[in-house]
Amino acid sequence: MVTLPQRKVVAYEALARLRAGAELLAPEDFLPVLERHGRTTELDRRMLQRAATVARHLAGRGSEASVTYGLSPLSLYEPGFLRWFARLVDEESGLAGRLVLALPQASWRSLDAEQASALAGLRGKVGFALDRPQDLRFDGVALARAGVGQVKVPAGLLLRPERPDLADIAVEDLVTALARAGIRLVAQAVEAEGDVPDLIDLDVALAQGSVFAAPRPVRADVLAAPPSEAGPPQPPEPEPPQRRPFRSFLRRAS
Repeated sequence: MVTLPQRKVVAYEALARLRAGAELLAPEDFLPVLERHGRTTELDRRMLQRAATVARHLAGRGSEASVTYGLSPLSLYEPGFLRWFARLVDEESGLAGRLVLALPQASWRSLDAEQASALAGLRGKVGFALDRPQDLRFDGVALARAGVGQVKVPAGLLLRPERPDLADIAVEDLVTALARAGIRLVAQAVEAEGDVPDLIDLDVALAQGSVFAAPRPVRADVLAAPPSEAGPPQPPEPEPPQRRPFRSFLRRAS
């Protein structure tokens, strides 16, 4: 994620890639399979531990950049998941503010009391973002009250809205409306250089996409941090009778 127009890097987004033999699968290729088999929470635990390792590495280099991870909505319903994540952050004060949890718009709209309370307990320790919007009807006051500091919207939806009925206000006023609530709009999936000036004209101050940097794997030496630096271990949980690797689920689903 970069600032506009300066293009200064201020954050990174952590995405899972699954290696199946010689093939490297993008999240959209395997996440539906994990969701059907109830394995997304296991992936979220692994990814958050790795995101914490990357955030710690960036801090050690003197970088102020944060790391965002898009959480599966199903993990919110996993008993103890948010408490586990709170312990992960609590045990390392240096991670405060360096991790950002992104949840879909639908999740922010449907939080129950228990989930809202658990997320409220993380405020001040991690950042929150809204992503995967279904429309542009954002209640800035309600989102700010929940601790959301960023709203991430695909650039195409901002620049070429196909359905005006998806928003209650004009796109050019969206940045200002969110800013009044203390929320910053992030343009996602910016893939054309010609779109950058148009986003600047809309006063979009943060953006991410291939036009700024292509996705790159995290170096193995960064992820291979010593156990003492890798964050608290995953808490023991009841094991199913037989645990299969992700690839086996993919084979069964094909």
